[in-house]
Amino acid sequence: MSQIEVVQAKSAYEEAAAAIKSAEAQLRTARTNLGYCAIHAPFAGTVSAADVNVGAYVGGEGEPVKLATIYDNTRMYADFYIEESSFMRMNTRVGTDGIAGSDSIPMRFDEPLGHEYRGRLDYLSPDVNTGTGTMHLRAVVDNPYGELRSGMYATISLPEDIDSHALLVRDASIATDQLGKYVYTVNDSNRVVYTPVKTGGLVDDTMRVVTEGLHPGDRYVTKALLKVRAGLEVRPVMTGK
Repeated sequence: MSQIEVVQAKSAYEEAAAAIKSAEAQLRTARTNLGYCAIHAPFAGTVSAADVNVGAYVGGEGEPVKLATIYDNTRMYADFYIEESSFMRMNTRVGTDGIAGSDSIPMRFDEPLGHEYRGRLDYLSPDVNTGTGTMHLRAVVDNPYGELRSGMYATISLPEDIDSHALLVRDASIATDQLGKYVYTVNDSNRVVYTPVKTGGLVDDTMRVVTEGLHPGDRYVTKALLKVRAGLEVRPVMTGK
């Protein structure tokens, strides 16, 4: 090896050694800075799979790098829309978002869950979407059992009004003929009476509001509806509804 090659090799070695010392210094600085940095989740929840593997280089100079997503599942939000005409029929109070039943909105899911869920009205749009004729509403739902997940679909029943004195009968007990709706009632002599009625909305999918034709305490037929007829004497057996 010539003297020139020896000098060149020695120079390359010294450059490599200097580079190593510089890298070690940068590593010590990075470890020191990392010691000052602590990342804490702003809330307790469920974390998604990490988007970056352990040991991977994370830049972030140009824009933030998402490491993972944390979901706060203690409370969920259900966004839904109603028609302007439906909103106008609801029982509202001037100057408030006082929709009837807004503190306990029933919610149903395609697959029954282990618990019942009710929402509270959290947001009511101040305007109407002129393109669709609808208003945006949002309900907040407590999720203490962790059964609800972001992206799930729910059916929300928002009552148009609340009547604490409404008269309810089983919807299956109401029949229809050419004269309209009717039920079979039982009089004091235990005889079946053909009774025309006027009905309102459906409650809990099984009960129907009766606005005219019945009074509190009236007895009506709930079973064997195809066998009974007006004037037939029966031996009634009272049920809960």
